[in-house]
Amino acid sequence: MTIITRENIDEIKKIYFHDAEISEVVSDYIEHTVKIPVKLYRKGSSGINAVITFENTVRLDISFLKPWGAGMYVLGVVAELVEITSFKTESLNIMDFFKVCFELNSGDEINVVASKMVLEEKNN
Repeated sequence: MTIITRENIDEIKKIYFHDAEISEVVSDYIEHTVKIPVKLYRKGSSGINAVITFENTVRLDISFLKPWGAGMYVLGVVAELVEITSFKTESLNIMDFFKVCFELNSGDEINVVASKMVLEEKNN
């Protein structure tokens, strides 16, 4: 299990997301979570099933335009620190958040702003 927060955001660079398959994104509005089942490909593997869970999610944007044609494979992932100032909460600080952008080979993007990302590999 890999946990990414604002404090260790650079650790996301160590996760090999290139060519990972993403076919669905599941959001829970009440719980403020986003789950993205993925199939990760590493050298010598036929695919590792995993789930990326974002906790304390405050924003989710997905484009479905397919400007480069059909595709569900990750070309790259960019993570950056963000400051959220447009909401009120007692349990979270406006400085707790970061944004993760998954760029797909279709040209579409999945953007999530949350305070925590958990990558959990499943036993195949």
